[in-house]
Amino acid sequence: MVGYAVDIMGAIAAREFTILDKAYRAGVPVPTPARRADNMFTMRYLGDEGKAPLLKDIELEQPQEVADQAICLVEKMLDAFIVHGDLSEYNLVYWDGRVFVIDFPQAVDFSSRVSRHRLLKEAEPLLLRDLTNLQNYFAKYDVTVNAEDEYHRLLKKIETIAE
Repeated sequence: MVGYAVDIMGAIAAREFTILDKAYRAGVPVPTPARRADNMFTMRYLGDEGKAPLLKDIELEQPQEVADQAICLVEKMLDAFIVHGDLSEYNLVYWDGRVFVIDFPQAVDFSSRVSRHRLLKEAEPLLLRDLTNLQNYFAKYDVTVNAEDEYHRLLKKIETIAE
C-alpha cells in the first residue's frame, strides 16, 4: 500500500500549540507562542542568561503570593475552557515575580459547544488533580490551598460558563 504515514508528532505539536495560543490570547500567563513548523513549535524565552526556573527548583520567598497566582492561573484557563491536566511544580515557571504555565500535551480544551459536556466530564478529574498537586506543593510552605473547596468553587463557575 502506497501512502503517507500519519504525522502523529505533528498533530500533537499542533494541538499543544493551539491550546498554548488560546491560553495566551485569554490572558493566561504562558510564554508567548511564536510559531509552529511540522512537529515543533517555539515560544518566547523566559529568563536572562539562564532559563527561568521551574517552581520545583527554587525556594519561594513569598509562597502565599505564588499560590494565589497559581489558583488565578487555573481560573483564567477555565475562563478559556482549558484544564491543564498535569499542573504541578514541574510545569510552573517562576520569572520576574510571576508564575507562568507550560507544557499542555494533556490539556483538555472544552470550548467546542458540540462536545463540551463530554469533554467537561473528562476535564473534571484532571482539574481536581491539578488543584491537589498545587495543594501538595504549597503545603511544604505551610500555605493552605484547599483543593476540594477550590474544585467545587471552580466547578460551579465552569457549569455557568459552559452553558
